[in-house]
Amino acid sequence: MRQLTTTTIVQKQVKIRQTRLLPHSGEIIAKMGQAVKPFQTIARTLLKSDFHILPVAEELGITPEALPEYLQVVVGQSVDAGDLIAEKKRLLGWQRVMSPREGVVVEISNGRVMLQQRTDWYELRALMAGNVVNFIPDQGVVLETSGSLIQGVWANGQEGFGAIRNVAMAPNFSLTADHIDDDDSENILVAGKIDRLDTLTQAEFIGVRGIIVGSMSAELCQASLSLSYPIILTEGIGRQI
Repeated sequence: MRQLTTTTIVQKQVKIRQTRLLPHSGEIIAKMGQAVKPFQTIARTLLKSDFHILPVAEELGITPEALPEYLQVVVGQSVDAGDLIAEKKRLLGWQRVMSPREGVVVEISNGRVMLQQRTDWYELRALMAGNVVNFIPDQGVVLETSGSLIQGVWANGQEGFGAIRNVAMAPNFSLTADHIDDDDSENILVAGKIDRLDTLTQAEFIGVRGIIVGSMSAELCQASLSLSYPIILTEGIGRQI
């Protein structure tokens, strides 16, 4: 989600609390009072998956009760696209039902086989160094640290962490693609503004951890919504500095 406020907030050496939440209920890994690093996994959940129902008995031309005789899979079995689900001997060869996708057989009933697409773990990172000071049951944790807090007026909704590198030589310094090299793959770049789209694409190619600038045009803000790294504006959209 894009973030938009009206005022830039700068606070030096304050206590910062950040709530980190899973997209839906899951497992909290971090412990109360635990010190965590930015890259550390603090909670995780299984990503929701799709189900696919195969009318196997109907395709073989048999009754649901007769299906077990022809099945080649069992509940809990993993299958890949093209794997054999069931087969029946015909006068001229075999009639077969193949899996249309990869997944796991989760149910066999009423002549049908239900496949669940394989799931992956979504891991929630801390994204800041701090201590776990509270739990939100099955959802996430509250982290606390001390430091300087800068809240910009606009952001593209992405998250990240990294070392700060100040590229700006003046308040109105324009960050260009030429200023970004391979060494910036671990950095958050700070400059006055961005005027060109190729700056954003170069940063994406290098894999920068984030960009903080005073301003960008509305067109570049729109383009940044599809990027994988966070961008924060401290002054506003359009020509500010």
